[in-house]
Amino acid sequence: MISKVLLPVDGSERSIKAAKKGIEIAHKFNAEIYGIYVVPSQSMLIDKIVFGDTTKLPEELKRITMEERENGKNILNMIENIVSEKFPRGTFRKQILEGDPKKEIINVAERNNIDLIVMASSKIHNRFLIGSVTEHVIRNSPCAVMIVK
Repeated sequence: MISKVLLPVDGSERSIKAAKKGIEIAHKFNAEIYGIYVVPSQSMLIDKIVFGDTTKLPEELKRITMEERENGKNILNMIENIVSEKFPRGTFRKQILEGDPKKEIINVAERNNIDLIVMASSKIHNRFLIGSVTEHVIRNSPCAVMIVK
């Protein structure tokens, strides 16, 4: 029996497609839906910054973190709208977390006794690859994991 479904989303088309599949499954089992967006920790964000004037690094990190949080909020609101439309009586819990996405997905699954994680194969386009986050979740998940291509 599936009573709780976790949908980790990153805003990519693949993650939205996976979330829609997860919503379908949750609807069939009348399961609660948990949507999460993980903002990479500041140490992970440093890789996204072009180095030049490192005195501006703290401001850049703060700006990027705020942008990521806003992006996550918008994505989770979009997923919430899909849940409301497709599964009007469904329960949707959303959360924006900060840290390492692969670790946070596992932590949420463990803390909430999730029965099924539905996620995308990766963010890479035009070929089917399992990314490092997906691989980590498959190997370490306390529950079943469905990967949507």
